Amino acid sequence: MTLLHRFEALFSPRRRWIDGTPGPAAGGFLGPRQVILPRAASMYRRFDFSMVPPAQRRAALDVAVRQDASGAPVRPACRWQGAVAHAWIPTAALPDPAARWVAESSLLAPPPGDAHRLVALRDGVEGQVWRGGVLAASRWWSAPPDAAAWALFLRGAGVAVPTAPPPVEPGALSAAPWGDAHERVAWSDAQLEAAATRAGVFLLALLAGWLLATVVTWTVALTLQSRQLDAIRTESTPLISARERAEAAQQRVAALAALAGGPSDLALLRDVHARLPDGARLVGWTRDGQRLRIDLAGAGSDPRPIVQAFADHAQLGGVVANPVDAARMQLDVDLPTAPEALP
Repeated sequence: MTLLHRFEALFSPRRRWIDGTPGPAAGGFLGPRQVILPRAASMYRRFDFSMVPPAQRRAALDVAVRQDASGAPVRPACRWQGAVAHAWIPTAALPDPAARWVAESSLLAPPPGDAHRLVALRDGVEGQVWRGGVLAASRWWSAPPDAAAWALFLRGAGVAVPTAPPPVEPGALSAAPWGDAHERVAWSDAQLEAAATRAGVFLLALLAGWLLATVVTWTVALTLQSRQLDAIRTESTPLISARERAEAAQQRVAALAALAGGPSDLALLRDVHARLPDGARLVGWTRDGQRLRIDLAGAGSDPRPIVQAFADHAQLGGVVANPVDAARMQLDVDLPTAPEALP
């Protein structure tokens, strides 16, 4: 079964017999519910409305079958073949009078041409006379009729020369009844399938269009955003470069300002020479920012005289003396940066 057939099967009618027994086909999930009216539980009537205007034929049929013999309202199963209406009127009280009825006889496929036939039903047999593709007469028997009953039926149908009863044909129910439905507002199975197919195609087209529009919109937005970012980068590159140069210059100025705010090396060198004990010589001078290292020779191994010599100096008062060997000594000083400490 193809995908289209599976889709159409969703709208196939769900039929059951009048006693609740499931019909010959399960039907689709979205298909209409129908109740099969057996031929054995109905009375067949045929109406020819050729002399009635087409717009009034259905109303005329409603009037013709409005009441049964007891006067109670009935709702028969009706099918139309042009101007000819076929009505199967229930002969007993029905469990669900408001159900959508379909006659068992209307589910029997018509013969290819004119025919007089006997068809096996669920209960009994039905004699049918077909002329020009239209059902001309119908009669039900509980068992196949004899030659006399069959001849009487044919004479009643207008057959001039009756024939012997034909063999009983198997009565397989078709998926769709022949003729046209009587209810104008009721949709046929084909109409339901066509409407569902159009709706499905429309929804798929709508979804595809929405996805395409979303992709196009997203692509255009990304393109515009990329162009805007490129323009912003182009415009901001000189500003970023200028800011980087300004920050580098600011750092150099701050370094130079820090050097200018501290004690000068010449002044410190002068004070160191003036306070060295006799015999001590300056052999090394290293300064890294506010960190000063002085190497002395000939100062002995005792650091106390050196520390005492610089104890009252404003910048060198925190000197730390470390003997390296018997002939050398290393001095480390962290110079202050406060304005009052300037020389």
